[in-house]
Amino acid sequence: EHEAFGWEFPSAKERSDRLEEAVELIKILFTNEGPVSYNGQYYSLKDAYFSPPCTQKPHIPILIGGNGERRTLRTLAKFGNIYNLDFNAPKSPKIFRHKIKILKLHYKEFRHNPNKIKKTLHIPIHLENNEKKTIKYHKIRKE
Repeated sequence: EHEAFGWEFPSAKERSDRLEEAVELIKILFTNEGPVSYNGQYYSLKDAYFSPPCTQKPHIPILIGGNGERRTLRTLAKFGNIYNLDFNAPKSPKIFRHKIKILKLHYKEFRHNPNKIKKTLHIPIHLENNEKKTIKYHKIRKE
């Protein structure tokens, strides 16, 4: 997608930094009714309004998807409300349980209640009539 739109594709660290900063900024916008000023490393706002304001309090739920234990799950624990695990990546319920265990540790770091997080799974399904295409697709997905 980044190539199709002519966007650069930064390192995993920068993408994680950008995600964390973006989610922090979104949460600030969701929870403030007046003008918001923000000066981060990647995003800046000056006297910006988020209108109409969220009617759901404290704000609409923030869903974060991913499998990264150090950054993505930590960002979720710090700012998010819903976890969307890509079940195609862990490929087993055992790994899903492991990710939830790691997430709970991050929640404790921020003194948040880990039982309040909603958990969802992204389970991709690819239907195909052609057996050769199916085999090729599965080989690509494994790489």
